[in-house]
Amino acid sequence: MIKPIAGIAGDDLDPEGEYLSTAVQLRRRQISKEQLQKFEGYAAEIFTAFGLDVNTEGTLATPRRFIRAMLNVTAGYEGDPNSSRLSKPPAIGFP
Repeated sequence: MIKPIAGIAGDDLDPEGEYLSTAVQLRRRQISKEQLQKFEGYAAEIFTAFGLDVNTEGTLATPRRFIRAMLNVTAGYEGDPNSSRLSKPPAIGFP
């Protein structure tokens, strides 16, 4: 049985990453656990560069939540190559 994807937002709702794994499978993304951990590390580096201390109790899970949110909001982009474009690009040149 597939669990609701809505639960992937917070670690307290998905401590084992089960909802995230289900969401990734449903969306046919080929992202390994190792890749997710690498992306979380990149996010932590970015947040640190912006001045966020990612080693406090309240921010330890921020990189993970951010990567999960990015996966969620970009769901569906991998299917149709035209779905990532909201409208046609403007015409360039003169009539």
